Amino acid sequence: MRRQAGASDVDLDAQEGFALLTVGTPNTLDLPGLIENVKGAGYTTTTLELVTKGTVVEGACPRCKKDTRFLEIAETGQRIEIQGDATVGETKRFKGSITGWSSDHPVIELMTP
Repeated sequence: MRRQAGASDVDLDAQEGFALLTVGTPNTLDLPGLIENVKGAGYTTTTLELVTKGTVVEGACPRCKKDTRFLEIAETGQRIEIQGDATVGETKRFKGSITGWSSDHPVIELMTP
């Protein structure tokens, strides 16, 4: 799974039911591809959490055509729509649960620190 997901480190715990992938070199997240790689390794994805540094920005969502907030990952410029308590312009390390990961409209629901 390390090679397919581009992870520099993989921690699997079958008893607890989680996989932790650490990506050392920033790259664009291919969420549907990641899910397929996990499935190909014999696992089923039930929850997908992301921890990354980024900036909250506003813009028009190209999928739902509404003005919304995004988490913009600085190193790649990738934007993921966010829900939760975050201020536009805020830059920090964010943690959230991603929904819609297998669709063309993923959303990260921010978790409180």
